[in-house]
Amino acid sequence: MAMEQKSPTRRLTTVLAADVVSYSKMTARDEEHAVRLVRQRFATAATFVEQREGRVFNTAGDAFLAEFASPVEAVRCAVEIQEAMRTANQLADEVDRLQLRIGVNLGDVIVSGKDLLGDGVNVAARLESLAPAGGVCVSASVYEQLVGKLTLGAEDLGDQHVKNIPRPIRAYRLTPEGAPPAAAGAATPARRKIRLALPILAGLVVVGGAAVVATYWRSAPPPAAPTTTAAVAPSPVPAAATAPPPAVPAAAPPAAAQPAAAPPAASPGPPAQASSGHRRSGAHSPPRRSRSSTTPPRSGYGRPICPPWRARRWRSPRSATMAGRRSESTRRRRARKRWRPATLLSSG
Repeated sequence: MAMEQKSPTRRLTTVLAADVVSYSKMTARDEEHAVRLVRQRFATAATFVEQREGRVFNTAGDAFLAEFASPVEAVRCAVEIQEAMRTANQLADEVDRLQLRIGVNLGDVIVSGKDLLGDGVNVAARLESLAPAGGVCVSASVYEQLVGKLTLGAEDLGDQHVKNIPRPIRAYRLTPEGAPPAAAGAATPARRKIRLALPILAGLVVVGGAAVVATYWRSAPPPAAPTTTAAVAPSPVPAAATAPPPAVPAAAPPAAAQPAAAPPAASPGPPAQASSGHRRSGAHSPPRRSRSSTTPPRSGYGRPICPPWRARRWRSPRSATMAGRRSESTRRRRARKRWRPATLLSSG
């Protein structure tokens, strides 16, 4: 029958982890001086640990680990150690100055003789790396035990992902001065507030935009019906305007007894216009008119814009001028057509 293995002893305890800042640089500058300085400062820290009913269970060159039965006493010891280090640095030379980072965690550990092992110790070491030089960083389990017991300022760092720890760790950075820490459950991080407020703001923007669109849609006037303009029929041209003027009666012949006198010249009447409303090329052209405010406007193609019934009575100066400017070839062609019958008769 195989001997049953004895299960390891576990207990819930508070672990304090401290580490020297820039220890490698100190040893590179003066190794013996760095080792001697660290031993002196660790001896001072061990005194504060014993005063708070704790014990140092492990040291590793530039770091040490201490155990406390109470989280409050562990945090008090950490604050006192940092204050003692600041006082010693103010009185020492620059080469004799030393700073610590401290992390405190409350968790379950495995007892191995005088040493402690387990996840609780590893989390305390990772919290120490999150602390600033000369500062203290605690976990959420320690922070909950400080409410109403210590007057310290606290800064919520949120969930931190650290090396070799599979889960995020909620961390708080303690400061010597500031408002007393509030309850961990009641305190809401700023980032969480922003995440909760963003959907609300988005909903308000959508509702407001819909209200504006609905208001505009209701207040907008209905679209106007398309208007059709009826074509205006040209007014009939008065008969008096198109009819030729009355002929002037011829004067009566004089009596035989009187000497013959030349017949009076008939009063010239206005030339008869063509029924089509266009003047012939040989007809008399009216005098050239100057453009004035009464001249009808022209379109983009040079033609006058006027009603059809006024087209006969008005003629643009340009058309009147061009009527007399026939080309030489046109006059010759018309002359040949005019005299061709007479030429044929004379030849026969």
